[in-house]
Amino acid sequence: AVSQWAPAKVELETALQLLPEDARELRCELLVDLAKYSFWLLDIPALLRVSDEALRLAEETGRDDLWADMTAWVGAARQSEGDLIGALDVMTQAVDRAGGIRSFALATTPLALYFLGRCADATAQTAQGVQISRDRNDPAFHVYALEHHGLALTGCGRYDEALRVFDEMRHFARQHGVLQLLARGIAMSAGVYMALGDYEQVAATAEEARELARSLAFAPPRVSAGIDLLLVHARQQEPGRAQSVLDEVAAVAASASGWHGWLWRIRLSQARAELALARGDWRGAVEAADDAFQQSRNRRPKYEVLGLVAASRARFALGEQVAASEQIAAALSIARGLGDPAVKLRALAAHIQIAGDDSLVAEARATTETMLAEVADKGLRSRFLASDLAVSGVSQGSHPRR
Repeated sequence: AVSQWAPAKVELETALQLLPEDARELRCELLVDLAKYSFWLLDIPALLRVSDEALRLAEETGRDDLWADMTAWVGAARQSEGDLIGALDVMTQAVDRAGGIRSFALATTPLALYFLGRCADATAQTAQGVQISRDRNDPAFHVYALEHHGLALTGCGRYDEALRVFDEMRHFARQHGVLQLLARGIAMSAGVYMALGDYEQVAATAEEARELARSLAFAPPRVSAGIDLLLVHARQQEPGRAQSVLDEVAAVAASASGWHGWLWRIRLSQARAELALARGDWRGAVEAADDAFQQSRNRRPKYEVLGLVAASRARFALGEQVAASEQIAAALSIARGLGDPAVKLRALAAHIQIAGDDSLVAEARATTETMLAEVADKGLRSRFLASDLAVSGVSQGSHPRR
């Protein structure tokens, strides 16, 4: 069955032991599959142990497709350890040799672009991956491509398109039994509602992802969606509800820390900063926000912005006006270069509070209008305008893009 990774890994290891030495091409195929299952079982050392032999055999047998897939899994391993620049370099070589996003392994590449704040580039690659995966007999590849496309669209502020892609992902994944990736995709889909300040829907979506991930004993969506819940509690000014979730998320994240642990540490620091803000613990907020910012540098510009926003708000509350103004100006400078309107609007809202002027208010209103143009659902539009991201002077009647 699809996504039965642990049994598949055991079968591959057994098959490799029984394979004749002269079956080099088949051996290479099995090694690449073993790398894939090792990755999804969060066993990066096992992936790296087979990589050199698989790459050598791919070269010797002239299998560019297998070389590209194995190279992409090596890149995914680097990405999971936080080396995004190195990962993207490796994975780009793989995509170039394969001639595009032509496999499950290669569909990991756009995620590095997304993490690095290159959402437009990520969207172009994920669209190619979705198109190619539709014609392949590989349900996991198609689900993986769809959820990355939805994530990239969200980062570009194309919210209606993202919701349609995530809906397709849900239907296809359930139809084909790709349940681990379904849990992952549901967790990712909460990002649309987080961007629009619909925190009740974020919480409902995150709990759905966590319940499914818990039933499958698949840690990553459980951690990611748990951090979303922490941010919801902070942004709804209910920090007291966060402690039990925080303890659970920290424990599960530690158990899988070799696999995207760097990203969870960044997001946990950001959540702790925002929870401290909600409690009025200004010094605690500064410490956690500065930590999120430092960990994010050269890896996650979105969290550079969010860390600076939280730190500036806390320093402003402490009366450190100069430091607060410098940090929020830096946050907005980064945010303007990202192409993510929700992140820019969050930075603008803080900047207006700390050191606002008419031009910033006008920019915030224009950004709000841009976001509303990408949301057709009246209820979601209304909740966005009622959220902490709202800018006065923008009406519910602003027309969505058709």
